[in-house]
Amino acid sequence: MTATEQLCQPDENWVAVPRSPDQVKLTKEQFTDAICLWCKTRNADEVLSREEIGRMQKFDRVDAQRKSLIINLSNFYRDHPRADVAPGVLTLVTFLSDNEKGACQMSQAQMAAVLHRTRTTIAEAVSRLKTSGLMASVNGKAMSFPAIPRAVAASYNHMIWATDALKIAATCPVEPTGSDLSRRADSNKPPVPSKQQVQSDTCRVEAPEPVGSTGHNFTNRTSQEDSLGARPRECGASDIGIGRAAAALAAGMAAAVLPAAAAPSEPPAQVVSVAHECWQTAKAQMDAATNPMERRAQFQVWQTATGQIDVAGEFRQELIREFPQVDLKAGLAACAPNVKTQHGAFTAMQVVLRQFGYMRQDAINRQASAAARAAASANPPPRKTWDDEKRDREDAWFVQNAAERAARKAAARAAREAEERQ
Repeated sequence: MTATEQLCQPDENWVAVPRSPDQVKLTKEQFTDAICLWCKTRNADEVLSREEIGRMQKFDRVDAQRKSLIINLSNFYRDHPRADVAPGVLTLVTFLSDNEKGACQMSQAQMAAVLHRTRTTIAEAVSRLKTSGLMASVNGKAMSFPAIPRAVAASYNHMIWATDALKIAATCPVEPTGSDLSRRADSNKPPVPSKQQVQSDTCRVEAPEPVGSTGHNFTNRTSQEDSLGARPRECGASDIGIGRAAAALAAGMAAAVLPAAAAPSEPPAQVVSVAHECWQTAKAQMDAATNPMERRAQFQVWQTATGQIDVAGEFRQELIREFPQVDLKAGLAACAPNVKTQHGAFTAMQVVLRQFGYMRQDAINRQASAAARAAASANPPPRKTWDDEKRDREDAWFVQNAAERAARKAAARAAREAEERQ
């Protein structure tokens, strides 16, 4: 047993405890409310510790880990709107295939809601997974199922076996067989050999025996529905000769050109080289092709599937640098109702800048008002005495009397001038 396997083995002193009565009586409404609250707060106090996970019963632990993986993937895709959604789709299809039909019946629209993506993005991810041979769908039915190798279902073993096998498989070249899982999902009949194929016992590859349901399976599916093994293949005599010649030629070229096999290179990191999906319309692509500023803006501002506005790159740094008085998340949330994707990404940037300018001015005004109120409360005006108030009343009376006298003099002067003109 390796050191990693020993580390993953539970402690002998730990005792597997059954579920508590509260967990057994948990209704769907209570479970939904608890999950919604955790997704909103992500309180670390509501997370199981390592010891609690180890003390759980075997199948309860697997069930909790599967559900938590789906919940964590949903939260991850909400926080990272540009992350590749294909792993999440494959996880949903794999876990939700745990039924008697051996297939996931969740629609692409429901997957889009769970993974915070659009249905178009989910459909594109499903297409890539089918091209890679990692899943298949039944034609005419909303049923998808993952590609499960027969060796996985042959016997129960530790998860470390799979990871050790993958380490070795990483150094092996990929040799696609050209099999189509989607075609095999619709029919279990073996292919009919053509007339040109020659029957040969030495070239016939028989399919392995189907794996029956064991005590370790989560569902009791029939081997005929779950079988993903190879089918009988008929080869001609000419195929044997051509194959041997090609193998000899390849061996000679490898010995002459590549004396030593090089170590496999690390897979490149995922590089986002396309604009966000909200800019994948025909009008947006045409605007990006004819206007460099529009194309640059499409990579820096976009609208998420939930209607929120998100920014990145230089534009995000500009908002943080030029508008320190405005909270970035609050400002983008205020911009969401005013941004219209049909007007283009450059116009969206202008709308965001204008909204942030308004919010900055409001913040400055609030700060000035708060400073004035603080100064007024710190230095209140002195209270007037009775003599001061009497003096103010006398001054006001003199001012009013002077104004009345001036008005009477003006009226008398006007009357005299009118008499003289007559």
